[in-house]
Amino acid sequence: MSSYVLQNVLCTLLCYGVGLGLTERFGSDGGPWWVMAMWALICAFLIAGSTLWLRRFSHGPLESVQRWALRR
Repeated sequence: MSSYVLQNVLCTLLCYGVGLGLTERFGSDGGPWWVMAMWALICAFLIAGSTLWLRRFSHGPLESVQRWALRR
């Protein structure tokens, strides 16, 4: 769940006007290739980050919050 939410936040910040607005910059001029490259980079970042996180903790941050909330 944490990776899914982080992926959506990162894509929103990169693609839409609230962040870098890459969709408006590259739009139809850049073709689909920049989207695939961005997706691959975000996936690599999330895989690396998740691996490092799970070496230290047993659950992701949002999963920990969910477990805490459901125990109450």
